[in-house]
Amino acid sequence: MNKNSFYKAVAPGQKKAFSPWTKFKATVVCNSHIFLSAAIATILFSVPFYGYLVNNTRTTDMWVHLEYAQQIGALSDIKSPHFLYQLLLKLLHFIFGISYENATVLALALCYGGMAAILCYSFHKTSVNKSKFWILVLIPSTVLIASHIFIQSAFQHNFYYGYVAPIVYHNPTQNLSKLISLLIMTIYYSVIISNSATRKGLLKLALPILIILSALAKPSFLIVFLPCAAAVELYRFIFSSRRQAVYNFILIAMPAVTALIFQYLMTFSSPQAGNGLAFAPFLVYGGASDVISKLPGALLFPLVTLCIAVATRRLTPRLIFSWFMLVVGLGISFCVVESGPRMMQGNFAWTGQTVIFLLYAESAFFLFSQPFNRAWAGWTALIPHVACGVVWFIAPTLFSADLFL
Repeated sequence: MNKNSFYKAVAPGQKKAFSPWTKFKATVVCNSHIFLSAAIATILFSVPFYGYLVNNTRTTDMWVHLEYAQQIGALSDIKSPHFLYQLLLKLLHFIFGISYENATVLALALCYGGMAAILCYSFHKTSVNKSKFWILVLIPSTVLIASHIFIQSAFQHNFYYGYVAPIVYHNPTQNLSKLISLLIMTIYYSVIISNSATRKGLLKLALPILIILSALAKPSFLIVFLPCAAAVELYRFIFSSRRQAVYNFILIAMPAVTALIFQYLMTFSSPQAGNGLAFAPFLVYGGASDVISKLPGALLFPLVTLCIAVATRRLTPRLIFSWFMLVVGLGISFCVVESGPRMMQGNFAWTGQTVIFLLYAESAFFLFSQPFNRAWAGWTALIPHVACGVVWFIAPTLFSADLFL
């Protein structure tokens, strides 16, 4: 049998009929690709996380969250509304008997390994190059290492300032949140948007659980996903199936709203926390002109991919939803702040970072579904992002974060 015969196109209306042995081989190949991709990413991304840990002071985010985990001995010790990362550190510390420092590196490397596995799975399902082993195994790590093109801030000793970046190594809760949000979006696209996944019932039941875990990791994803998903179901309610729209809305909104209300009350329960939220456009980004001028450096790859999709008339519902989330997410990120002493911490900036990361993943997914002669411009646009990502990747192993953050 030809090695590509499993993936040959089937004529319209014709059912695929594969032998059990063929299906078994395809499953083994797919799972081996996913495992290798996850293993490579886990080993690879342990490097920058180790660098951030050993080359920086105990006032940085990574050390702050590590010490918080050490302080939790009972439920009463939990002071932050998002504490899933701390529980993960304690679990790794307990199971493997390793130090909290090693648990930090392992936990964050596993987050990237998990993201690589999800991307590899998605690419495997859609790729027109399924026989290209190295592409399916290595491209997930390449997409994950891609950064914003920070030419405008390269000589300011701050690669990050004014940009909405797809990656951030120094904040551990954001990396855990990205893993969960990518898994949520993969399931959401399959069972809600595309309506094509097998075992839809089981996957739909996983959504509320993952939504709650996402809130406990960091609420930055949920505050943009909830209104965007609600808008989709409103459209479905008006123009399509009202029953399905109501069911989907309840499935998503109930856990999301409950978790966000809990976190809001826990965050602003004390008088010192401020009065809640405030509208302050571009305050934490240093002004509108700075951040808007730097947006092309963050969005080159997705913009070129969007142009390909529009020019070839292959714009998919998934890509449309990803861009919809980007617009809503950037609006929240640019304009909403916490009132009180945490105003300049820019906690809503993580929402913009999340939606750009998810747009990178979806843009790569779209390009994988196209033949190379149609997608080459998109992959070419990814190259400068990867080049800057490599610099960002190496920097924490050589320098203190004060030099580039």
